[in-house]
Formats: sequence, structure tokens, C-alpha cells
Amino acid sequence: MTALRQCQNGELLSDSFRAQLNTLSEEIALVMQAEGLNAASDDVLQHALQVAKATAENHSSMNRDVHFKRHSEIDFITGYLISRAESHDIAVPENRALYQAIKNLEQSYDHA
Repeated sequence: MTALRQCQNGELLSDSFRAQLNTLSEEIALVMQAEGLNAASDDVLQHALQVAKATAENHSSMNRDVHFKRHSEIDFITGYLISRAESHDIAVPENRALYQAIKNLEQSYDHA
């Protein structure tokens, strides 16, 4: 999210991100549960918010990759989550949309 919006981590704490963070957390928790992990969506959300608060002034590595038009680690993070979701037949449309948005940006670097 910080890569797409080109913002610092702390901006994820604003209300404008809350609905999307809730949806992402729900999807992530479903996949974690299918993988045999004890995860509630609220716990996933709270952890993300704690990290955003603790690193509020920082830019995420993916943010920097997008800023400098480099290929990111999206395949190893969200791409992996999507592959695990698919193996359990779990829909993760919000995660898939974020993944595709970053991949579209990366493809634009190759054609610029």
C-alpha cells in the first residue's frame, strides 16, 4: 500500500486506509488458518498497525523499489500469499489487486 501511494509507513494509520487494511487482514488470516496457523483477522490487523506505528517515519522497501523504478519483492510476499490461497481455494481479491497494481508498475518500467 505504501508503494502504491508513495507514502511513509505511518500514513497507514490514517482512517483512509482502514477499510482496505481490514479486508487485507481478513484475507491473510483466512490463508494463515488454512495453513494451520492460529490467526484472527483482528490480530493480523493489529500487528500491521503496530509495525506502521513503530516505523512511522520510514519508507517500506517496496515503496523505495517503486520510487526508484526497481523490481520489488512482491512475488515473494503477496505472490506467495496468493499461491497459498489458491492451493486452499481461498479468494483473496484485495491482495490480488495490490499484487497486480505493483506488477503493472513494474511492467511499465520495462516499457519506458
